[in-house]
Amino acid sequence: MYNGEELTIYFCQNCYDNNEPKGNGDPKNMQYIRGYIGGWGHGLSKCPYCQQDIVDLNFTHDDFIAIRTASNYNRQFLDAMIKLHDEDIIAYETKMAELRVKAKELESIKQEERKTKCPKCGCTEFTPLRKKWRLLTGFATNKVELVCNNCGYKMQPK
Repeated sequence: MYNGEELTIYFCQNCYDNNEPKGNGDPKNMQYIRGYIGGWGHGLSKCPYCQQDIVDLNFTHDDFIAIRTASNYNRQFLDAMIKLHDEDIIAYETKMAELRVKAKELESIKQEERKTKCPKCGCTEFTPLRKKWRLLTGFATNKVELVCNNCGYKMQPK
């Protein structure tokens, strides 16, 4: 939402046909969004890039992002979900409930991966190693160490 208004997705056939992905950064994302215009409120009638007529898909920006995240930028899956949205809203909402959960889980994993880096080599891939006994006391413990997959450095999880 932006200023209390839910953002919607539009489709520009001209940008899609001319293979003109709009946006910055990841080429995978650029191909995924080709022809789609997101992050606008309702009422847009012309493409901000090519000035051609566009179609308001009545498809939320949040769902667009959730599908992108959950499907790993699968354009065919996005197109199928938009078609399902138009043809069977109940089946669409059922599937979206699953995808929203999956997208949140994947986003949480990505955020966690970004946080944990090996202080020795900067690697972000670790293997959790469960400590079963505490040497000093001989008592069982439920502590976990992270072992860097690159250099073997051991550290406590954050």
